[in-house]
Amino acid sequence: MKTSKSDTIILFDGDKTLTIEDSGRAVFGYKTHLYDGNFYTGYQAWKQTEEFKQCVFDDLTEMPVHFNEKMKSAVTEDSFILTSGHERVWKFLAKQLNLDFFYGAQMAAETKLFIAKRLQEAGKRVIAYGDGMNDYFMLKQADKGYLVAKQDGTISRSLKGSDTEGLTIV
Repeated sequence: MKTSKSDTIILFDGDKTLTIEDSGRAVFGYKTHLYDGNFYTGYQAWKQTEEFKQCVFDDLTEMPVHFNEKMKSAVTEDSFILTSGHERVWKFLAKQLNLDFFYGAQMAAETKLFIAKRLQEAGKRVIAYGDGMNDYFMLKQADKGYLVAKQDGTISRSLKGSDTEGLTIV
């Protein structure tokens, strides 16, 4: 909040929101198996972070994924990335966008919701972008929530049966 210059903060999920692909899969072949049909819990985020410690790869020197150009055009100076993705990968990607990012074991669904609430309590208008159940509560809490569809126009299967009323699908 201290670095924001306006009354509006934009929160972006990372993988499959700011990027088209899942960055962990693209960089080191990681495929999550932790999602259990609920939301992305703190335990699941912690477990994924622990699994990431086993992933070995060289420092990135070129883009391992493609940015979602629609999302890239929504980036402002008061935009922040909230991701459970791999720290080194997202450090590289965030640098390409000149954005701050928050990542890792603590970045579960409830953390994203809490961040949106705290920003609002501090008088900020929150705009949020995300693609799945790990972003759902943040999107619903935001003053304006954007649900990012897959390239084929469908939404994440993790949101099947969820109330998406009030969310704008992009």
